[in-house]
Amino acid sequence: MLPVAAAFEGPVLLERINAATTNEASSCTPLSLLGITLSSGLFHYLNNEVMYLTLGKVLPVTLAVGNTIKRIVIILASLVVLGESMQPLAALGASVAIVGTFGYSLLKQRLG
Repeated sequence: MLPVAAAFEGPVLLERINAATTNEASSCTPLSLLGITLSSGLFHYLNNEVMYLTLGKVLPVTLAVGNTIKRIVIILASLVVLGESMQPLAALGASVAIVGTFGYSLLKQRLG
């Protein structure tokens, strides 16, 4: 799919990279943008590795609770870092998503 994605999204990607690296308010260079992108991918991979290593050492319910707490921490940290406030409807949506993910995780473990 990489050639198809490059054909359809390549020009847009190049335009966005150019905009991100030539913005006067940004000190981002193409090389630093590449480094940020690669480090993001590396940390995502390492997160998955740690999760699978943990999965073998803890009970499935413990892992489901841990993943739910992780999602809550990510939401709260992003609110603090970005300095945003959460509207009541957004908080309700996030709560439904978190409770739904937790319930799905528990049911998936029980049913197989």
